Amino acid sequence: MIEPIGGEADHHEHAVVLYEKSGDLISLAHAHIGLGEVYLSQNDYQRALSHAQRGLAVFREIGHPIGEASALNAVGWCEAQLGLLTDAEVH
Repeated sequence: MIEPIGGEADHHEHAVVLYEKSGDLISLAHAHIGLGEVYLSQNDYQRALSHAQRGLAVFREIGHPIGEASALNAVGWCEAQLGLLTDAEVH
């Protein structure tokens, strides 16, 4: 379970739960990307990467190339922030 950190993160966490239950995969992927951005803004790069990867997986699952491109960028940015430069170059 995601640990709430307040404010905007709560909004995105709630959205993730609702979209998972409803099966709205595009919105679910966007919610994960958004939650990753919240964690990025708090310098919690590992959590941000986890959500960016989840968003990427969903976009790939549904065959959404624009979402996938955006998520790949988010994954690469998180990896760069974590010093995983070789991985970041791939994304």
